[in-house]
Amino acid sequence: MLIICDHRLPASMRPALEAMGEVVWFHGPDVYNAISGHPDIFVCLLPEQLVVAPNMPQEVLRKFNQHKIAFVIGEKPAGNSYPESARFNALAAHGLFIHNLSHTDPVLLKETGTLKPVHVRQGYVRCNLLSLPDGSFITSDSGILKTLSCTGSEIYYFNPEEIRLDGFGYGFLGGTAGWNGSTLVFAGHPRHLKEGGQLMELLHKKNISWVSLSDEPLWDAGGLFFLETN
Repeated sequence: MLIICDHRLPASMRPALEAMGEVVWFHGPDVYNAISGHPDIFVCLLPEQLVVAPNMPQEVLRKFNQHKIAFVIGEKPAGNSYPESARFNALAAHGLFIHNLSHTDPVLLKETGTLKPVHVRQGYVRCNLLSLPDGSFITSDSGILKTLSCTGSEIYYFNPEEIRLDGFGYGFLGGTAGWNGSTLVFAGHPRHLKEGGQLMELLHKKNISWVSLSDEPLWDAGGLFFLETN
């Protein structure tokens, strides 16, 4: 297992993550500091491959090649400010490709294939949205909640105000987590959220296995990316 994670992940969370596989401590160029370590700014996971920004660090691409992880390089770089920084911050899940389609990198949009495009106002979709195995979603963005509800998707909103993101008042729910196979891994513990009890109850109700890297408040790492290796 190859894991891509922000190089600033708190030291208390690192041992648990490193026990799950080989970790690449990510630090990307050309974007503002708060998100410079966020892999979801530079890579989008599609069902069959990754699409990565052309300014993805070469050492990360070498790791992908070493482990035979398929990827395509996008047309435009992840930029310093929004919306250029959001070109790859999309979510592909349950047959949908969810993003602010006016900001999507052209190569990424082309590579979505038969996925149904869903346009939302929020450009930072992967930051704010997680898919669950039964076809539902959890989000920290009210606009995404409204749009996906209108498509008939089952989606639940959780207030993100207790999520840590250095340089900002708070981070976003999608950035705190990632799927390691069938287990949802959180950077920190969801109990610190105002609605943490409801979130844990929902995961229990849906029989979703989850773990936390520490008992601290959730930390927005720009997603935890677990990639199967060959």
